[in-house]
Amino acid sequence: MKIIISSNSAWNLYNFRYNLIKELISNKVTVIALIPFDDYVYKLEEIGCLCIDLQINRKSTSLLNNFYLLINFYKFLKKIKPDFILFFTIKPNIIGSIASNFLNIKTVNTITGLGSSIINNIKLKKIILFLYKF
Repeated sequence: MKIIISSNSAWNLYNFRYNLIKELISNKVTVIALIPFDDYVYKLEEIGCLCIDLQINRKSTSLLNNFYLLINFYKFLKKIKPDFILFFTIKPNIIGSIASNFLNIKTVNTITGLGSSIINNIKLKKIILFLYKF
């Protein structure tokens, strides 16, 4: 079985999903992390997680940047052909889910908060809530 796990940083996966990744790997699941590379990639690789660099600009609201991210998610998902995807953090949840929906891949989104970007921005909050519902 192949599972993709994605977040906006390797730091996030290592600090909040370490036990999940370790448990999946110990059960002979191939875990592939689609994440922007940072200093924690090597720690994930040490426990057996395969890491692929997917540039996610977590603060960008540019439609062009986010469309490019959607295309990249689609390309990686189509190439890897995972059995299942686990998304964490706002951009993988929304943009990754759209890409996985095109490919009909089973997906679980984990929403632990709405993100700091929408606390003071009412327009952005409405767009994000709409996309979560979508």
